[in-house]
Amino acid sequence: MMAHRRFCCALACVGALWMGAVLMAWALGSGMEPLVRSSARRAAMVPATALCLAALFAATGLSGLRTERSLNWSGGLSSAVLLIAMSYLVSNILDQPQPDHVLFRDKLAAGDRMSMGTSLGLVLGAFVTWLSIKEKCNFLALTLSILGVSVAVTILLCNSFVPGSLFSVPALEGMSVYTAAAFIMLFLNVLLVLDGEHLELAKD
Repeated sequence: MMAHRRFCCALACVGALWMGAVLMAWALGSGMEPLVRSSARRAAMVPATALCLAALFAATGLSGLRTERSLNWSGGLSSAVLLIAMSYLVSNILDQPQPDHVLFRDKLAAGDRMSMGTSLGLVLGAFVTWLSIKEKCNFLALTLSILGVSVAVTILLCNSFVPGSLFSVPALEGMSVYTAAAFIMLFLNVLLVLDGEHLELAKD
């Protein structure tokens, strides 16, 4: 069981470090473009997306530890991401400027923004991570995590990730291929945390 927890924490650390690298690339700018977008024509992972995903990866890692303090931190991080994602969702609905364009206006391209699909994915990820720390909500968390993985895989396989492309889904306009891959990794880790919790309950 300890090995299972270590694996969940290790996967969460890899995800958080990856997002940290994306944030570092935005901060440093020149020569770091491949860390934020897979090619010049494709959409970038914006700083707010990387920050929220880093927080969620940290939250899943803490959730896997199952101590009172780690669960409290996990719940706090999940709640913070939920609030941020909801604010970006509103900005997408109202077609308003996003904070990234204020903080990184000299580094973001005109089409770089958190897409509607990304903000919805972050809302789902935050909600699922929050549910995973509640024993009575494990089945709902499991169901939504499977949904999250399925949708993220479908997006990764079917969306072009090129803004303005014929094959770009309007709700996903601006989503990075890195974001879709990170969502798959995030929801899979939540599933692993829930599996570990189930094994512990079965053992008891």
